Amino acid sequence: MRLEVVDVQGKAVRLLIDEARGAGRHSVVWAGENDSGANTGPGVYFVQMKAGNFTARNKVLHVK
Repeated sequence: MRLEVVDVQGKAVRLLIDEARGAGRHSVVWAGENDSGANTGPGVYFVQMKAGNFTARNKVLHVK
């Protein structure tokens, strides 16, 4: 499974998960940082999950 945060242009901001996970509920917290650990600006981002042939994308709003 791959879970990442991307900006509105589709550019990767933060890779949250890139490993196999078993079936069931899992939780992840994104604290508004990019891969370098710097804070991202407020705005609209997307959380994108890919697992096998399944892809899901949800919009999130990051506010300060």
